[in-house]
Amino acid sequence: MGKELAMPDWLKQKIDAGKVKADADKVVSTVESVPRISLKARKFNFIENGEVKMKTGDPIHVVIVGVQPEHGMAKTFYAGEYEPGDSSPPDCSSFDGVRPDSWITSPQHTDCSTCPQNKWGSAKAMGGGKAKACRDSKRLIVVNAKNLAESTPYVLNVTVASLKNLSNYGKELAKQGIPLEAVITTISINDEVDWVMLEFDAAGVLNEEQGNIALERAAKKEWEEGMTAIAHESAPAIEHQPEAPAAPPPAPEAAAPAAETPTTPATAEDEDMDSLLSSW
Repeated sequence: MGKELAMPDWLKQKIDAGKVKADADKVVSTVESVPRISLKARKFNFIENGEVKMKTGDPIHVVIVGVQPEHGMAKTFYAGEYEPGDSSPPDCSSFDGVRPDSWITSPQHTDCSTCPQNKWGSAKAMGGGKAKACRDSKRLIVVNAKNLAESTPYVLNVTVASLKNLSNYGKELAKQGIPLEAVITTISINDEVDWVMLEFDAAGVLNEEQGNIALERAAKKEWEEGMTAIAHESAPAIEHQPEAPAAPPPAPEAAAPAAETPTTPATAEDEDMDSLLSSW
């Protein structure tokens, strides 16, 4: 990211009055009925009820209005090897990273923190180094930056290969005291690596009218009921993706978003950004 963002007066007044938190650091660290963004074939596939509504390989411009889980990481475990195109449910998963979801028939452990599949070295990465058999992820809830009031919220699953980029993005916003949901975030797919890695950049801060809409949607959390169903009712639609090359375990940190491309560059007073991840 690296860009200094100008804090608009309207946003500073809300933060100073305690009406909104400057908590972009919450980014550090699905069932078919829930609209989601798939990264199949290295493209952003916007899916509703199993049907692809839009597909693009270009960067998307969104506002992040929610992060799940807000603290810690979601967990996903597959017993078998990765197979391209595999969309079968994981053998074990945890929506909140604390305990297995209730729909899991054969949980690997009762507690994620002490689960052997969640230990560093329980699997090998593509490059042959150590990895975890149970993979960490964050789910971002994003809306189209062009239509904040009516845009359908989509779930974007940010997997381990992109978590560091998301965390760095979140730290940059947190340093400036800018809330995630007050920013337009540009999300792109890195074309210089063989695996799917997302990049996050701030396009600008929303103006007061757009900012109030985004902040209100973030506070209402209208997507929450459908997201909760992931943990308690049925197997989520999650893509089984290959593991990225090994990297050392992340230190505690923070991170961030997805939508359509604005026709003109965002400015500090006329555009919005996205919501970030929570402390790892």
